[in-house]
Amino acid sequence: MSEVLHAGSFIAGNALDLDLLVPAAEAAIVELDLQTLRFRHPLIRSAVRQSASAPQRRRVHEALAETLEAEPDRRVWHRAALITEAHEDVTLELEEAGRRALRRGALHVAITALRRQPSSVTLRTKDADSSRRASPPSSSVSPNSQRRCCARSMSRTGQSSARSRPGSRR
Repeated sequence: MSEVLHAGSFIAGNALDLDLLVPAAEAAIVELDLQTLRFRHPLIRSAVRQSASAPQRRRVHEALAETLEAEPDRRVWHRAALITEAHEDVTLELEEAGRRALRRGALHVAITALRRQPSSVTLRTKDADSSRRASPPSSSVSPNSQRRCCARSMSRTGQSSARSRPGSRR
């Protein structure tokens, strides 16, 4: 909850508190408690998002990226939503988020991180492993094939995560 209020305060330019969200809870738009704010239905969330202009959505992503400084895996999604062209630092952060997701078994998140990377990025470094960007795996293949493909992609970017776990198979 504090993240939402902090990001809202960042956008508004002054401190916001929980009382501002009570009307949305009373109208059954959101579920609200001291710890969480959740839209009552995905269509409501979608409608709110669609009603915002592109500059408003960018401002929200900017505020959330600022707010989530201590949570790099969540922060990078918002940073990636802000950019319209290849950015080396965001690409590297997405790779790292994908590696961490793969290590914890979150295959879908790892694949999504790979897909979010701009395919044409070439880093300025001379290191061949760092300059090669992973190709995103196809969503039409089986989960086991996706895991192997994702592990190969991650190992090409400098981390052999599937082989580093004891008992993991290729």
